[in-house]
Amino acid sequence: MMLRSHSLDSLLRFVETYGSSSVASTIRKYAGKIADIVDKLLTWADVLLKAIEDQITGGLNGIGVPYSTAKAVGYYIRLFVEWGLL
Repeated sequence: MMLRSHSLDSLLRFVETYGSSSVASTIRKYAGKIADIVDKLLTWADVLLKAIEDQITGGLNGIGVPYSTAKAVGYYIRLFVEWGLL
């Protein structure tokens, strides 16, 4: 909960500085609902990242790359995608 409230404070400062106080008030009023929606979307992102890892692992293993090596490649590509580097 601490991270959520810290993130909310940061978001509100940003919106109040670069946006409008009306938008900030709406965010403040519906913060719980917004957080629930974001939490749901983050689980979808996890599913996508896992699918990337699994597809790369399966694809490489399917063409003869040993499973442990294919799994490592899939894992590291997943990390690069997750970190926004690829």
